[in-house]
Amino acid sequence: MLIGRQHSSRCAGRLFFRLRPAVASMIVTCAMLCTSPPPTHAQVGEPDIEYQVKAAFLYNFAKFVAWPDGTFASKTEPLALCIVGDDPFGEPLHAVLAGRKAHGRLTLLKILEEPTNDDGCHIAFVSAPDGPRMARLMQRLKGRTVLTVGDSEAFAANGGMVRLLIENKKTRFDINTHSAGLVGITFNSQLLSLARRVRE
Repeated sequence: MLIGRQHSSRCAGRLFFRLRPAVASMIVTCAMLCTSPPPTHAQVGEPDIEYQVKAAFLYNFAKFVAWPDGTFASKTEPLALCIVGDDPFGEPLHAVLAGRKAHGRLTLLKILEEPTNDDGCHIAFVSAPDGPRMARLMQRLKGRTVLTVGDSEAFAANGGMVRLLIENKKTRFDINTHSAGLVGITFNSQLLSLARRVRE
């Protein structure tokens, strides 16, 4: 047990020095980044801090989700996290992902205006306001083995798998296991237990 705590502290320390001090204490609160799923909530103050916290959640989703056999072309293929649409993260997401692995695979960040069948995405954060553009982006991802994450109000209604939201100034998430199951994506039970709501 002591070894796990020391490992978690070392990982939290690396994140502390990579991110702004104002955010570091929050990420340390989220510091299950290294050994366990994200906490059920994290304090959020301003928009840039909000997306630094959401960046940490995205990394953890990559670690606690399983894709069906055949999703990856090889054992060394990177795990690609794509921002589809507008990029609300900027540098914080690069800082969280830099040199890190999930399922033994290096994480790779891509910024895309539109998803395509050959974009290689395994996780897609769909960033667009509710409306025709959101519906179009989600339609292009439909049927693919891509974990879709978003934070708009109608994200789940458009078939989204994980919705990030702010509730009482805290970051929380809902999981739609039905949408994920249609393409063979499954969630670790620990992650499911931390969700605010699980839709089946």
